[in-house]
Amino acid sequence: MSAPGAVVAFLELLNVQPGERVLEVGTGTGWTAALLTALGAGVTTIEIDPVIASAADQRLRATGFDAVVLIGDGAEGAPESGLFGGVHVTCAVTEIPYPWVEQTRPGGRIVAPWQPEFGDGHKVLLTVTEDGRAIGRLTGTAHYMMLRSQRGGFHLPEDTAGAAETGTCLDPRQVTEGGYGADAAIAGMLPDVMALPQHETGRFELLLADTGGTSWARVSRTGGAEHHVRQAGPRRLWDEVADAYQRWVGWGRAERSRFGMTVGQNGHQVIWCDDPTNIITP
Repeated sequence: MSAPGAVVAFLELLNVQPGERVLEVGTGTGWTAALLTALGAGVTTIEIDPVIASAADQRLRATGFDAVVLIGDGAEGAPESGLFGGVHVTCAVTEIPYPWVEQTRPGGRIVAPWQPEFGDGHKVLLTVTEDGRAIGRLTGTAHYMMLRSQRGGFHLPEDTAGAAETGTCLDPRQVTEGGYGADAAIAGMLPDVMALPQHETGRFELLLADTGGTSWARVSRTGGAEHHVRQAGPRRLWDEVADAYQRWVGWGRAERSRFGMTVGQNGHQVIWCDDPTNIITP
């Protein structure tokens, strides 16, 4: 079960109105579905694990909360249940599944924990438009378990030989700890680059790999002015990350609240800065 404060923060973003139909993705214990019902929403909640779904359904019924509990893949939503005024997501996603947009009426809201490949997770609040898009801003930090169908994990290419060795004056720890705005910017510009900071006693390394498994980089922080870089593959991932970081610095170290997301009619997801027309995703 998510921490109460995190649940409340998402419920406040959703701003559910009495009588509104809400789809919840990830039933869990049923606690959030009960809260949504108590707020006056008509709740349909979907859970992929049948044992968890059954226990939540029994718990909700026993306590008098009239929510519809479905078993299925939350990424598909509930296509036979009509349109919803809101979608409340209790698991993290790297890509917003387009069925959530399709199943939300124009003007309806989607709140979800967005966990990109690079950096920490963010709360996102999207509003569905008449033309079938979903647009909104990043609003805070979110650390949630990943949606089962989007679970992956950091992995280096099988062949890590033949790396080019260079140096960099940019501290890799500075890049990963530059702030949530830096995380959002780099994730937006490099959506397929995975990052794994490694903290050891007296040592810091940043591992980078692309999701296609073609390229990798290892940046080791030293005690001097120049840090050690090894990178291989058709891409130079550290160079790309360093360039993205410097672009963010050039934007005045933009705060997270300046970044937003648009999910298009084709389901393609892009990140923008300040205005939805200023897209930073390639």
